Amino acid sequence: MVQGIPTFVVFFIISHLLIPMVLLFWILGDKSHCKFDWLTKIIVVILYCILLYYTGYWGYLGYNGYYIKYLCIALLPIVTLLSYSKIRTKPFWLRECLEDWKTPVFCLLVGTVLFFYNIMVLRGFFYQEEPIELSFPIKNGVYYVIQGGNSFILNNRYIDERSIIFGAGFAMKNALEFVEIPSFGLAEQFHSRIITYSKDSKDDDSGRMVHSPCDGVVTEILNRGREYEYPAWQYAGRGLSYIVIRHQGCNVLLAPLIGGSVIVKEGDLVRRGQPIAKVGSYLHIHATKGSVFYGDGIPILINGKFMVRNHLIKSELDDQREERD
Repeated sequence: MVQGIPTFVVFFIISHLLIPMVLLFWILGDKSHCKFDWLTKIIVVILYCILLYYTGYWGYLGYNGYYIKYLCIALLPIVTLLSYSKIRTKPFWLRECLEDWKTPVFCLLVGTVLFFYNIMVLRGFFYQEEPIELSFPIKNGVYYVIQGGNSFILNNRYIDERSIIFGAGFAMKNALEFVEIPSFGLAEQFHSRIITYSKDSKDDDSGRMVHSPCDGVVTEILNRGREYEYPAWQYAGRGLSYIVIRHQGCNVLLAPLIGGSVIVKEGDLVRRGQPIAKVGSYLHIHATKGSVFYGDGIPILINGKFMVRNHLIKSELDDQREERD
């Protein structure tokens, strides 16, 4: 933290708000001698804004604040046109541009890196393996995909050091992680990834009911009590409740469940939409062929859609709608 401000808040303000505005004002006030110099700069700004649009954690601002991500994209063509109007009569190349070669070279290097990351973003929207189709397991609320997609740039689980350390290997490479976001205000769970359940908590109405995302057989359950504190990304044997359902030859894991809330048992046949447990404001789902912790992760379709970071699910009691960007 920085003087009482969570680190994630500082990161968000700098990367999502300050840097884009600084870049736009930089281009707006640019005094390039030739079009080539201007072009190297505008490429960096455009690539950064596009990358931020797709990979930024916009759900942190809540459901209504989420749409602020369109502001930068809307301002970008306006600023580009205004900036170009200042250099449209200038030649594409001047010998004087060589005198200040460091700026265009630096911009070209940065632009190359940003271009690579944007390619990784594009890759994240596609998958090659046969996916498993699941239903979104929570019936009420607005949920934001914080991790999802077939690329490390959109899905931290795609290549996650912690997953390797704790023995998960590539089981979670196609995992999906959702957080519930409020209509207004900041989503605290972005920087509060510690889940705590008190021994004294007896409120049976706490949490959201989780429904089975598919038909299948419950093959494994860890149903701890409510006296643990643990990082949300720790799954097996670390005080975390989870459930594994066998569906069409694949294993589907849902976690972290509220300790003691699981209402099914191993060997039970469950139907899609059947209540099985409760969850807080954060939900992790991944599916594998083979062991749920050591097998090979497979792509997941939620309500028929391949979800990636920054997708929203508005889930109601009898209806679920996806908002995809």
